[in-house]
Amino acid sequence: MTGAGRLGARSGGRASGAAAALDTIDVDDSEDEQRFESLARRFAETGRVVPGISVDDDGRARSWWWPLPAAGDRDAVASLCAASSLEAQRDVARRLGVAVDRAVRARLVAAGVELVVRRGGRRPVEEAWLASLSARDPWLARSLDVDKLRALEQEVHRWVHSGAATMGQIRLCVRVREPADTRGAAGDDWTVELLAQDATESSLVVPARDVWR
Repeated sequence: MTGAGRLGARSGGRASGAAAALDTIDVDDSEDEQRFESLARRFAETGRVVPGISVDDDGRARSWWWPLPAAGDRDAVASLCAASSLEAQRDVARRLGVAVDRAVRARLVAAGVELVVRRGGRRPVEEAWLASLSARDPWLARSLDVDKLRALEQEVHRWVHSGAATMGQIRLCVRVREPADTRGAAGDDWTVELLAQDATESSLVVPARDVWR
């Protein structure tokens, strides 16, 4: 075999090895993604999700469906984390959040669910947020008041953090109340009520603050 032939053989061997390594990486990444998607579907199918909202530094807001894990989900969530570092845990939380939001949103869109009635005119922040929860596009309009968006973000985050650890048979839900004066008089704001509902008896609904004090 000539020198060129030997070099070609060695190069081909390295190329084949590199291709095999790349194939392995692709398979590993695909399997890893499937594990996130599988757990996300479990949360979506069992209704163990909670609505959320985030506002970027530039004031752009988007709605979310976040997972609401119980004690029984601890091992499944932990299995997604390849390292124990805080950075790795945050990455898992981010990826699982994205997967859950995608799974829930797909189910709602496919079912034609709308959380608020469509009507003309500019929507207040709370109604715009609720409408975006069942839309393909999670982003809220840039024209919305940023201060009101941030206030809603804080309120929703407080609500989630207060009840997420002790869900049990309780389902969190949201009720939006229109202003008493539907003409939109100054001072008449939309309000969002955070409620706790029995998972087995839907007629049992109480203010969330009465459950988590």
